[in-house]
Amino acid sequence: MEWKPIANNYSYIKITIYMIIIFESFNYLIKTIIGVHFTAIPILLKMGIFLIVIPIHEFIHFIVGYIFVQDKGKVHFGFIFNMFSFYANVDGIYKRCGFICYIIAPFLLSGALSAICIYYNFMNEIIWQFIFYNIVASTVDILNFINTMFRFRDISYFKLEEFKLFGSELDNLNIRINKN
Repeated sequence: MEWKPIANNYSYIKITIYMIIIFESFNYLIKTIIGVHFTAIPILLKMGIFLIVIPIHEFIHFIVGYIFVQDKGKVHFGFIFNMFSFYANVDGIYKRCGFICYIIAPFLLSGALSAICIYYNFMNEIIWQFIFYNIVASTVDILNFINTMFRFRDISYFKLEEFKLFGSELDNLNIRINKN
């Protein structure tokens, strides 16, 4: 198998701009359409919610990755202090669809939870703060999804290995032949 390295080199400015757009858009939607205001939540509670949401967000990536990965490798959990970043990663080979699910699962679950809350008219500010922070945390996931769908549309398989991403244009027939 020939694996080509894939570099997702996003500038911090680009990520910051996307985060601000997503932050302000969802903040506006939650305030105007849903009618939930976050001003009643104390700042320390907001910080606590944020510190709970991010590991849960990464754990969702882990669960979905573990379901869709082929040829499981190492599992990585942790926190990068200088980047203030939690991570969860399952090394292995992913089919295109499985990799896309792995990337956007936390965002989709936020959408589903939002729809359930709206349907049942559940307007608890703290629950909406959880949903909001998960959507903001999904900014890079959304960028990776767009990148995968459009920039790497010819790649059929992805391989995660020690936080490095590789792609291959193999089809199912070649994978079956190599496994036998």
